[in-house]
Amino acid sequence: MSVKKIIFGLFCLLAINFELQAQPFKGCPKGNETISVTNESFEQQVLALVNKERAKRKLKPLQLDPNLTASARYHAADMAIDAYFSHDTYDKNGQRQCGTFERIVKFAGKYFGAMAENISAGDSSPAGVMQSWMGSAGHKANILNKNYTHIGIGYFYNANDKEQYYHYWAQSFGKKK
Repeated sequence: MSVKKIIFGLFCLLAINFELQAQPFKGCPKGNETISVTNESFEQQVLALVNKERAKRKLKPLQLDPNLTASARYHAADMAIDAYFSHDTYDKNGQRQCGTFERIVKFAGKYFGAMAENISAGDSSPAGVMQSWMGSAGHKANILNKNYTHIGIGYFYNANDKEQYYHYWAQSFGKKK
């Protein structure tokens, strides 16, 4: 292997590592931020579990929406990196930056009517987070709301989490107008 290929490979690894560490959390998001995916399989498993719960009650499955997913991923990563747990968006100094729906609209636009969000921290598996959400009346109501047509799911793992939750989850729900 040539020295150029080795140097290029090391550069790529450094760039990937930098991307995972340098998240764009500055104020309320603009809606065009790209968040590193830490476990897309977990997100897909949550989608399957959500739709399994909906099917038990003869509700239509939710469709995964990339814009709602971007919102959910942003929020899960932001909570993990800036060490807070809230539906609103905060900075690393604990200052509120924007509200839940303001953030979701930045990513998903105004083409969604009804909106909601579920968040969780600490559950290390899709089954665990779904069990937590289904055990909470408000979270369960969002998952089973017949008016929602789309969902975005975000998961972020932070091994250096000073709050020691390590696993952060968000679901953004919406109904297409």
